[in-house]
Order: sequence, then C-alpha cells, then structure tokens
Amino acid sequence: MPVGKGEIDSLGQLRALMNDAFQGTLSLETHYERPDKNKELASRESLQGLLEVVRKVEAG
Repeated sequence: MPVGKGEIDSLGQLRALMNDAFQGTLSLETHYERPDKNKELASRESLQGLLEVVRKVEAG
C-alpha cells in the first residue's frame, strides 16, 4: 500500500514526530508494489500519500 493507506498510522506517526520537535530528515523508502509492477508510479503514489499526510499534520 502507498503511504497514507492501509494499516500503518502515518498521520499519527508524523504528528508524534512534530510534537517531539523532530528536526531530522524524513525519507521515503518505497516498498509498495503496484499490480502492474511499475516502480516509478508506485513511488509517485507513495510520495503523494506522504505529502497529503504532511498537509494534514500542518493543518492541525
């Protein structure tokens, strides 16, 4: 599943980092595999999901 989908609480994890004043680097490692095996599109979907989660955290 791309970031923001599935069982992992990406929103909660990112909120916890922000609440702890995390100032490190946030990286995206794509382990999600699309049915068509297109790795670039899988990475793009995960990045989009991550950016959506970041926007939600920033919005409060």
